[in-house]
Amino acid sequence: MEDPLLWGKGIIIDFKRTVGTHWLAEIINFNQKTVAVTLLMFITVIAPTLTFGAVYGKVTENRIGAIETILATAWVGCTYSLIGGMPM
Repeated sequence: MEDPLLWGKGIIIDFKRTVGTHWLAEIINFNQKTVAVTLLMFITVIAPTLTFGAVYGKVTENRIGAIETILATAWVGCTYSLIGGMPM
């Protein structure tokens, strides 16, 4: 019977197994479509984030503003992609 994996151990194993093959393929595949899709995703995420940041700034008397909302959105997105097993 196999030892149970500790939390996050599978992520580390997958990262070590695929970093050499997929990473190189993605770097080589960098083209105009990649830039276009990246900018589209950035713009579609940043617009509502700035809007919510402005609302949060008014409600919290500028304790939480647009910059904090952008940082929180980026942090949660990266964390979710790592835990959910989805590509970044």
